[in-house]
Amino acid sequence: MSDDRPPRIYANAVNARGGPFEVSLTMGFRSGPDEPVEDLAEVIMSWEHARVLHDVFSRLISDYESKVGPIPRVEEVIEEAG
Repeated sequence: MSDDRPPRIYANAVNARGGPFEVSLTMGFRSGPDEPVEDLAEVIMSWEHARVLHDVFSRLISDYESKVGPIPRVEEVIEEAG
């Protein structure tokens, strides 16, 4: 493995903000429902790149769901866990 690769992180929380020229995604990790989010990385991109990312994610999710079924929304998962 090359040392010049960017670090890999696992994130289970995200906060998105938009400004006039860009979108910022702060990726974080929360170890439990009552634990605070630890911010791990911030990704900032133009609105144009955010649109492309949206299209890529939409296609990936659609392809995944066509193979395994619908991905439940977070609210549904929390409600089922009760």
